[in-house]
Amino acid sequence: MSMNLSKRAACLIAAAALILSPVAPALAAETDGLEAAILLVKGLADVPESMEDFNYHIFEDETRDYAVYNLNWSDGGERGAVNAEVANGKLTSLYRNYLGEAQTGLGSVSRETARRTA
Repeated sequence: MSMNLSKRAACLIAAAALILSPVAPALAAETDGLEAAILLVKGLADVPESMEDFNYHIFEDETRDYAVYNLNWSDGGERGAVNAEVANGKLTSLYRNYLGEAQTGLGSVSRETARRTA
């Protein structure tokens, strides 16, 4: 009887491994892509240490066949937030709100100042 149980357990483990094996590379790729997106945003934009609440959403752009990462950091209150979108390995959108001062993009120069300088 115990031999029969061990055979069943072995069969269940083998079946689970066969079912889950195709899923593992997809999960690993998603995790690698998320890590790369986070590093890209933190390398290009200032994300203060006080913004400890991190959320993300990943969706596949089926027309272009790549993942789009929406990343959000906040301080848990209403003092600030950073929202970024990374698509195909490129930063496509960045919005920062620090202590009520909203900024979009990477530069700190206002549009009006840039026009006067140009």
